[in-house]
Amino acid sequence: MYKWQGKVEKDDEVLMMVKSRRFLFKDIEAEVKKLHPYDTPELIVVDIKAGSKEYLDWIDESVVKPK
Repeated sequence: MYKWQGKVEKDDEVLMMVKSRRFLFKDIEAEVKKLHPYDTPELIVVDIKAGSKEYLDWIDESVVKPK
């Protein structure tokens, strides 16, 4: 449930979490806005304060910075 344009709305929603790097946020944001049916989809960045070395290494290896 949420409030939108002065009314309380109730919809089924699914949380999508994209694991990426900050330098790709604008590209991800543009694609989500293009595809998402909401006028204002939830797009937030959650900083990693700590994590296992193996997981953080995997992110570094999986996300390649564009040239």
